[in-house]
Amino acid sequence: MEAINTILMDWFNNKPSHFETIEISTLKRELIEKPVIYIGAGTCGLGAGAAKTETQIRSYLHKNNIEAEIVNVGCIGLCAYEPMIDIQMPGYNRLSFKNVSAAKVDNIFDSMMALELPKEGILFQLDSKGRAWEGVQFINEHPYFKPQQRVVLKNCGLINPEKIDEYIARGGYRALHKCINEQKPIEVCDNIEESGLRGRGGGGFPTGKKWKFASATPSDQKYLICNADEGDPGAFMDRAVIEGDPHRLIEG
Repeated sequence: MEAINTILMDWFNNKPSHFETIEISTLKRELIEKPVIYIGAGTCGLGAGAAKTETQIRSYLHKNNIEAEIVNVGCIGLCAYEPMIDIQMPGYNRLSFKNVSAAKVDNIFDSMMALELPKEGILFQLDSKGRAWEGVQFINEHPYFKPQQRVVLKNCGLINPEKIDEYIARGGYRALHKCINEQKPIEVCDNIEESGLRGRGGGGFPTGKKWKFASATPSDQKYLICNADEGDPGAFMDRAVIEGDPHRLIEG
């Protein structure tokens, strides 16, 4: 909470230096000194057995006296491949693995701790500014991700959704900083209205107009309500953002 208060004070005092410091820090995990294990802990991952996988990972690390960081992340979109885990070894790119049940943990980690590629289960590697794994495709070469240009979901499955600093390290809250320090409320509403942004419900109501109505309504206390009702119950898109990158939702 103290860190959050410091960041907020920087915004209100128009001191963006904190952003610059965080953005080049190890929060982006481009420089690590010990293995980092990312576990898909969204609803789909937990439903597929991610909790059991995590328990086995912790048991393996303890049994082999290995110090590592475990990070719970949201869903990256490949729900059928859950439980998914990523392993990032110092100096190397981050590797993603599919369908990692508890029974598969030991074999995967035996190989990875020896800096060898496991024989099965590898999905792709992510560019972490480290050494590339020979013969392993990158995430943007995977058939599912290749045609995508992620905007709202770009952090989902990659960062710890409970850590505000990790969101800021990837450019988060820059827009809020600009709105607070460089623009008046009506200018923000005008920009949103001019952008053509609309609600995704049946009415398609212009968001800028909605914000203007809320701003102009006299009231001693105003509330923002997050409408997370799924328009398509089978898609779970709202849930994916809330679980995987909640600060993006808060920032707008």
